[in-house]
Amino acid sequence: MFGLYVFFFFKQKTAYEMLRSLVGSEMCIRDRLSLAYTGNAIGYFPQPAARSVPVRFQALGVVRFLNTVPKSVFATQEFALDIEISYAPPASYGPVKVYISSSSPSLLPSTNTITWNPGDTVLQTTFRVTATAQQKGVVLTFTLAAPPIYETTLNIPSAVVDVASARDILVSIASFVYIGQTISGTVEIGLPPPPGTRLALVITPSNAQAVSVSSLFDFTSSSAKTQQFTVEALQPVGNITLTISIVDGSANYDAPQPLVVDVRALDPITATGLAAGMYVGTTSVVTFQLQRSPQCAGSISVVPSFGSGDAAFAPAAGVTFLSGATALSKSVVLTASQTSVGNVPVTL
Repeated sequence: MFGLYVFFFFKQKTAYEMLRSLVGSEMCIRDRLSLAYTGNAIGYFPQPAARSVPVRFQALGVVRFLNTVPKSVFATQEFALDIEISYAPPASYGPVKVYISSSSPSLLPSTNTITWNPGDTVLQTTFRVTATAQQKGVVLTFTLAAPPIYETTLNIPSAVVDVASARDILVSIASFVYIGQTISGTVEIGLPPPPGTRLALVITPSNAQAVSVSSLFDFTSSSAKTQQFTVEALQPVGNITLTISIVDGSANYDAPQPLVVDVRALDPITATGLAAGMYVGTTSVVTFQLQRSPQCAGSISVVPSFGSGDAAFAPAAGVTFLSGATALSKSVVLTASQTSVGNVPVTL
């Protein structure tokens, strides 16, 4: 009489066989996969020692622009756009490409395709866009072609650009500002005023209690063609309108269109899973949640730590939310390493 107990029956693989389809990155999360099986019946192999095989879980790659597309540019001028990939594609997946197209020859990109091949070490590249003729509403389209180990969309899939004439006044500023912060805007003219004349402008907000706007200097025949101004957010009221009026110089220039700025309250980052008490050697998963993707060409990092050394987080670098990424929830593992007296503060 004999008994048969089988928990797992499988073809044993080497670490290489399990990992050869996975790719490496500084962004990966390391873990271990434990495999165990047993059997004591005739015809079954003896139970070996339990094994641990290293496994890597790869975060999705991201292709993103590092700066924004200007809303307007003068004819004959050009601007540069920087684009970056988080890691080069592995050989088994082939290249990653971004296709660039313009709806009009009034805006000409310096290239139509950006390509990252397996093994590439240069992850950031720059291309230029040249304005050739006046035209409003030219559309630049950016299309990502990438394997499924990357996020499916770019943080800037398309942009509308006005190519302006010498009479136009170009005013640009970020589309949003958070309460308590100050952002800078730019006023640019194509040609300076004739000698003996000036161009005087004033910027008026639709809600003077919500924002504070700095004043502008006069443009003259000898002054710079670009000025900066600031907008300080005082109250989170949503959209406000900035109207730019010509006080002097309307014979030579056309007034620009009003600008809309969203004055926002701070976006919360929530953390769940922090246990009130833990036994030594146990773990807890702490999850960080955003309400929306970072709205700038950058990232948000949350780095948790225990100041006393009583516990540790993995990964120790915390989590990072990139601009344009679709994953708004990420987790770290908290491990209690030694006993402590009283409450231990967690720093986020």
